[in-house]
Amino acid sequence: MGTWKLNEAKSKFGPGSTKNTTYKPVNGRTNSTTAMKDGKVVMTDTITVAKDGKSRVVTLTGRDASGKKFTGKTYYDKQ
Repeated sequence: MGTWKLNEAKSKFGPGSTKNTTYKPVNGRTNSTTAMKDGKVVMTDTITVAKDGKSRVVTLTGRDASGKKFTGKTYYDKQ
């Protein structure tokens, strides 16, 4: 997948967005992940690489510890 640098200026972070999860391929440019805690889904994200391969976006959705829904997007530039 190469080396990527987070573009913080374009990114909106949701709580828990730094958790590590297991990757599942969706297609040639997209992977999805699911984070579980105590057998329940707490976060899902979709990682999509641009057609030109120079950037990618991660879209996150989930619920925080109090059950409140959150969303976030993080943008990465290929190094």
